[in-house]
Amino acid sequence: PAIDRLLRELVERAGSPRRNSVARRIIQGLPTQPIVSGESAAKAYGVTGTAARAALNQLQSAGILQPTRVGRRRYREWTSDELFQLLDAFEYTGN
Repeated sequence: PAIDRLLRELVERAGSPRRNSVARRIIQGLPTQPIVSGESAAKAYGVTGTAARAALNQLQSAGILQPTRVGRRRYREWTSDELFQLLDAFEYTGN
């Protein structure tokens, strides 16, 4: 339930993109694909690399995703810090 709640919040903060949009699908796929690149999103969601990168940039602008490294934009990957913080909290409370 906590992950579902976080995903709903992320969708809302992203401006509630339409149901089949790449941006929404990337958000909903974060639990199974927490590190996303333009190439991996394009392959996972059956869209062009350009469409995938546009969605990733949109999610970065909305504060949903953060790039994992600075440097060459072509090989950039994004993650959700909030998802990783939530997963870390589960790990700590489980011990």
